[in-house]
Amino acid sequence: MTRSILAITTALVLFSTALHASLDTTLTLNSQAFGGERQVRVFLPERYSTDTAAFAITVVLDAQYDQFWNMAKSNLDYLVDSYQVLPMIAVGIVSEDRGSDFAPPSTALKAHLRKEVLPLIEELYRTAPYRICLGHSWGGAFVGHTAFSEDRDLFQGYLSISGSLDADDYVILHQADSLLGTGTPVNHAFVATVGDVGRREAESRQALDRMHGVMNKYATSGVAFMPEIFPETDHWSVVIPSFNAGLVKLSREVWFDQWHFEHQLHTGGEISREYVERWTALARNKYGYARLPGPGDLRFCANDFRDMGHYQSALQLYEWGMELAPESARIQYDLCWVKHELGVLTTEDTVLLSRLAETQKDTLSDTLYTHFLEWAAEHTP
Repeated sequence: MTRSILAITTALVLFSTALHASLDTTLTLNSQAFGGERQVRVFLPERYSTDTAAFAITVVLDAQYDQFWNMAKSNLDYLVDSYQVLPMIAVGIVSEDRGSDFAPPSTALKAHLRKEVLPLIEELYRTAPYRICLGHSWGGAFVGHTAFSEDRDLFQGYLSISGSLDADDYVILHQADSLLGTGTPVNHAFVATVGDVGRREAESRQALDRMHGVMNKYATSGVAFMPEIFPETDHWSVVIPSFNAGLVKLSREVWFDQWHFEHQLHTGGEISREYVERWTALARNKYGYARLPGPGDLRFCANDFRDMGHYQSALQLYEWGMELAPESARIQYDLCWVKHELGVLTTEDTVLLSRLAETQKDTLSDTLYTHFLEWAAEHTP
């Protein structure tokens, strides 16, 4: 892509982002890797325009199929908006010949991603250094081959959905066995899913079982291998549950989400800020990236703890949220409510709630603004 075209594209992307809460656009690249023009589709979820965080990159193979791309966009948008996965954008790879693009010996697509697609996406968008690659069927073969190739550093997370891991007489498994057998650390996460209906899934299950054997053989290699079988699904119906569960699992490798908090709570573990920061530091050391919970994440989890009656745990998360966002009237109200239930509410707490409601009146609904002031006046000790 020439400098002028890149500048025009950047301007259009920024202009479109300002106009729309979500963005689905197509970029055209002059690819040296493929010797011609190639298209890349980009989807920004709604939260991209309201959240200042850096967003992970999820590369979706087979974006030339509108139905598959639309499924990926819708599900990713929903997962991001409901705090089920990391904030992430979708980058769709449009293939003109998926047979050759995804074939395990092929190197053109890897070069296209490394030298052309990913640098451009990182220049145009607000991205985090955490990348996921997902592919279905033959696309899953590309995922598996890349994960254990010299280009494995392209991504930290890999998702093979009913992938052809038996391609070319199990070359992917032989490659994984050879690489891991050298003792080379491979610090990435690999999710592989299959269904249990039909011939294709029987073949994929056999390949997955063999892959599982290789991973068990080198259990200390650093690969976070996560196989999963979805009952009563075939080669096509397995896609959506695999997409959703896979992105959730890969997010949890680097982000202490609600599941982690609840797991700690139910097993008697810590949920303190200090513990979460230690956990995050270990994840960052392994993957080169990890994301601490933000104020929105903490309030989301704390609200559930509150609703389940775990007030002390909710209090910890609300207090942490206020440390990160000391001007948040919403979090301060939640904090006051829990403190009142615990019998530790102070005048300072309700005075702060009233002040924040006044300073944020323009951003609150009239109902919420009035409720905050009335609640503070009624409950001030």
